Amino acid sequence: MDRGRALLINVTFQANSADLAGGALYAWNANKATNVTIVGGSFVGNEARTQWGGAVANWHSTVLLNGSVLDGNQAAMMGGALWTDAESTSNLTHATWTVNNTAAAAAKGGGGGGVVWSHPKGDTYLLSHNTFLVDHAAQATPSAVGREFMNVHGVQGGGLDVRIL
Repeated sequence: MDRGRALLINVTFQANSADLAGGALYAWNANKATNVTIVGGSFVGNEARTQWGGAVANWHSTVLLNGSVLDGNQAAMMGGALWTDAESTSNLTHATWTVNNTAAAAAKGGGGGGVVWSHPKGDTYLLSHNTFLVDHAAQATPSAVGREFMNVHGVQGGGLDVRIL
């Protein structure tokens, strides 16, 4: 998405890959306008082969995710499901994330963000009722969840519920 606008409702992005970033979706907008809104749908098994955002890479844009499922996405660096750059905003509501979203560099001690990584000068907000599904209690500790959701700036209104399967 290059400087345009998109409203995607109940769309499934599955098994897509990008050589660089944003395995399913790469949002870019020089004026940081809200240019991508996704309602419902799913991002499953997408891959960013050499960089960030296995499912979604947000570069100088505003991306809104409402009611989406993000599962099994992977990035070579950070943000297995979502990567938010500086001067970008990602707002997440009623999304379901799994621990199956991974980032290889984060797993090797590269600073976290296996599921979501946000640049310290970017903004990622978990606004309400997002659910993080994990396999066992060790993945549900505050420090473990913090590593998976690196540099998330706002957790509001019951922003993230962690559930053990």
